Order: sequence, then C-alpha cells, then structure tokens
Amino acid sequence: MNIDLRNVGMRFGKEFLFHDLNYTLKEGEHLAILGYNGSGKSTLLQVVSGAMMPTEGEVVFKNGKDLIDPNDQYQYVAFATPYAELIEELSVEEIANFQTRIIQESMTAEEIIRMAMLENSSNKSISKLSSGMRQRLKLSLAIASNRSWVFLDEPCSNLD
Repeated sequence: MNIDLRNVGMRFGKEFLFHDLNYTLKEGEHLAILGYNGSGKSTLLQVVSGAMMPTEGEVVFKNGKDLIDPNDQYQYVAFATPYAELIEELSVEEIANFQTRIIQESMTAEEIIRMAMLENSSNKSISKLSSGMRQRLKLSLAIASNRSWVFLDEPCSNLD
C-alpha cells in the first residue's frame, strides 16, 4: 500500500505551513520529518494520515493500483501522539482489551501492557498514570495495531 501526496498544501489564515507537496510514501518505508517548532510537522502527519483535510491537493491511499475510499482510510492507519487523549476513566487493562476487540491487533492485551512496561499498573485508571506512562501506552497501542501505516508524532515526548 502506498500513500500519494498530490500538490498537498496546508494554510492557516493567509500563511502556508507547506505548499505544493508531492511525495509517495511506499509500503515498508521509514521516514522521519524534521523541523523547528511550529513548522508544520504534526499538521503534515495529520494530513498524511487522513485525520485532517489539506487546504489544497489530495492524499490518496492506494493498494496496488486500487484506490482506497477516503472513508475507509482510517482502517489502514495507527497514530500515536502526546496530544491524543485516552479515556481516563478506563484502566490500562480495559484500554488494551478494548483495542484488541475493536482493532485486529497483532498482540494480546497482556503483550501490549508488557510492551508498555505497565504490568504493575494494569488496574490503574488512565487518569492515575504519569505522562510518560500514558505515552508508552499510546505508542504500544499504535505499534501493536495491525495497520499498514503507523504514524508516530513526537514519540519521545514525555519519556524519561
């Protein structure tokens, strides 16, 4: 599966964060996006993942030569970011179990909790976790998902 960026641009007010961007993300490819604070890295990831519509151009998901309906693109993407919220009333175990039932995970809930190094906190509610623990859980949930594309925005934020 590939993701084609075709003349993609994102503008806030009269200022473009990025403009006329053309690129193909190829399956199996790893890519790091670097830039200063406020340069549009997070916005670009949101546009590429389909979480945000570009101001101009289009983002096209293709499976071979077949185009994937924009309404179905979310099924191919996992996204982890420090600003994404988890349901704070749920426990770590409940979140992991919920995700393994909703999304076809490549790992069990127990394996996700182990990968996040939260075995001793599995019964704690998300609201009781430190920011680093939350970030480890978000990263583990994204990595464990059985998605074609995993986007990690600021993956080292809040980690000690």
